[in-house]
Parts: sequence; structure tokens; C-alpha cells
Amino acid sequence: MKQHPESYNMKIAIVTEHINQRGGQERVLAELVSRLAKRHQVELFCFSATDIPRGRIRVHRLWCPFKSSTLQALWMVLLSPFVVRQHQYDVVLSQGGNSLVRNFVLVHTCHAERARALREIRWQYEQPSELVRLGWTLRQAWATWMEGRAVRRCQGRVLAVSQMVVRYLAQEHGLH
Repeated sequence: MKQHPESYNMKIAIVTEHINQRGGQERVLAELVSRLAKRHQVELFCFSATDIPRGRIRVHRLWCPFKSSTLQALWMVLLSPFVVRQHQYDVVLSQGGNSLVRNFVLVHTCHAERARALREIRWQYEQPSELVRLGWTLRQAWATWMEGRAVRRCQGRVLAVSQMVVRYLAQEHGLH
């Protein structure tokens, strides 16, 4: 049964770099968006969107001059206050720390924990140069800082995808 816009419950904006059915976090959001769109008006603010039901979801494709995922994430943070007007939505959901405009945060990655584990494994086998190590360390520190900033400043709710993530957020960022 197709719903008319008047019967939608909430107006929801979702901020993410990419959304599709192929990636990890991209797929989580694609599934979430598809389900939310059945009862709510959903608008996506993203660089690319594929594999989603376009008829029910409004996509705002944002321009990004970068190919690097690190620079794309930073670009999204900088763009978010200019493209998303929080007062126009009941819910503004961001994925981790990728937006300065939000009242709900979806947390699916434990950046600090992931950085520690990957550093041990990656550097044991790859033995990267000092410059590569520095760049990677700075990127992980920035991602962890943005994650912590997002969950501590969120005016609405922090949505964790598992109990492990809940424990991590309590330990790493002091959430209860």
C-alpha cells in the first residue's frame, strides 16, 4: 500500500558520504533508509547513492572534489552546516562524526579500538615509512576525536549497533 506524503510520521534527514548495498556502513544505512521510508519522509545528503528505492527517498547529491575517503569525510563535516537545515527536520541522523548538524548519531565503528588493532597488525606486516605511519595515526586520531565529539554533543540519541559498541562508547567516550 503506497502512502501519501500527508501520512508520513516524521521528516528525517540522513547525512552520509555514500550509500549502497555493497559496503559495510553504506549497506547498513541503505537498509535503514529503505525501512524508514516506508513510514517517514526521508532525505539523504550524500556524495553518491545507489541501490535504494528512489521513489520514496529524496537524494541531495553533494559535490565532492576528493577521491580520498579521509578528505571526503572532512569535506562532509565542513559541508553539513551549509546543506542541512536542522530546524526543517524532526530527525537529522549522522553516521559517527561526519556531520556538525545532527540530533541522532548512528555509531557502528569503534575508531579508537579499531585503530589500536589495525596498527598492531598493519605495522607488523607492512612496515610503512614514518610519513605513512604519521598520516595514518593522524587520520585515526581525527576519526576518534570526531566520533567522541559527535556522541558527546548529540542533542538527541546515540544509536549503537551492538552491545560491544555500547561498552566501547562508555569506556572510550564516557557515555552512560
